[in-house]
Amino acid sequence: MPKKISKKRQAIFDKSGGVCWYCGDPLAAILWHEDHFYPIRRNGDGTCLNPEYDVEENKVPSCAS
Repeated sequence: MPKKISKKRQAIFDKSGGVCWYCGDPLAAILWHEDHFYPIRRNGDGTCLNPEYDVEENKVPSCAS
């Protein structure tokens, strides 16, 4: 039985039409990564130094490899 994908993760997948944001290759429905398009940085205690990038709108789907 296939795994269910969360609504948030499905929205990220749908954002690119099911292809890798970077290379354009088709993505498997489950085997892909969520990347921050604009990288987030954290200091030594885990506090986000640029919280404006730690949002769902900044997440894109990418190849797992």
